[in-house]
Amino acid sequence: MIELTILFGFFGLLIVGAVVFNVRGELPTAAALEAEDRARVARIQDSLDSTD
Repeated sequence: MIELTILFGFFGLLIVGAVVFNVRGELPTAAALEAEDRARVARIQDSLDSTD
């Protein structure tokens, strides 16, 4: 029973940490990640176009 308490406490701390980081804006948001992906795809397409 103590093992379960320790396990749930650990996961609870992880969740609280993730929420606090998100509130402070230190983790990238989904929109920022999506914009980064679009920029990466555009760079790859540009490099492929320039090698033709």
